[in-house]
Amino acid sequence: LAAPAAWAEQASLSPLNLNGRYKVAWSGITLGRINLIATEDVASYSMIIDTKTRGVGAVIGDEAQLIIARGSKTEDGNYIPATYESKPQKNEETEDIIKLTYDAKGDITKRLRTKDDNPLWRPAVPFERINTARDPVTGSFMLRRALYAALPTSQNEVATKTYDGLRLATMKMTRAANAKVEVIGKYTDTINVAITRTPIDGYTPKELKKYKKGDPEIRIYFTNDAAFLPVRATAKTLVGELSMTLVGMDAN
Repeated sequence: LAAPAAWAEQASLSPLNLNGRYKVAWSGITLGRINLIATEDVASYSMIIDTKTRGVGAVIGDEAQLIIARGSKTEDGNYIPATYESKPQKNEETEDIIKLTYDAKGDITKRLRTKDDNPLWRPAVPFERINTARDPVTGSFMLRRALYAALPTSQNEVATKTYDGLRLATMKMTRAANAKVEVIGKYTDTINVAITRTPIDGYTPKELKKYKKGDPEIRIYFTNDAAFLPVRATAKTLVGELSMTLVGMDAN
């Protein structure tokens, strides 16, 4: 992981502007798709994740699920969330919906969940603890930027706290050796990153027990250039490897 001399002249990170179509597969069998639309400029950012999967594909995302988030950016590039929403694509009136709303400083002002859990089973995370974290989408923008900034250095780990409306955790990316990954018909040099989480608050006893047994090994691969696009993700499960691979890009 030693930084090559070329990184001394590292290009500035490009804003994440991607309209990507990903195939979700298990051992070569297609299980669904994920459409990801990310937009970013000097003052704002947003992301829409449209997931339709089945079977073990739910490890990556629940069937027919939408995640929508947006926020602003400060002059020094900090990400400030405005709204985060996770909901099913159908039966919104009866299914589980999570909505988070933040003020201009990025502090949470409102949390809505249509089917809240029994607090004796899932402890509610106090707002003051939520405000030490960011929603998962904002966290992904932050980790991407931090990881790219660390490439020319000997630092191989970046981390941030995330809150998804239920659980507060520390998300960490650990860089491994670069890898060649086939993307849209050609092999691409990528930055290979392992993603791990450490629970902090809001987890049920069942979730903590599952975590202690070992989270699935999740890896994400970014293009090794200033675009720094996520082109593939993998998760090892008891029944094989689940993958999410970029298969096409459209104009935003």
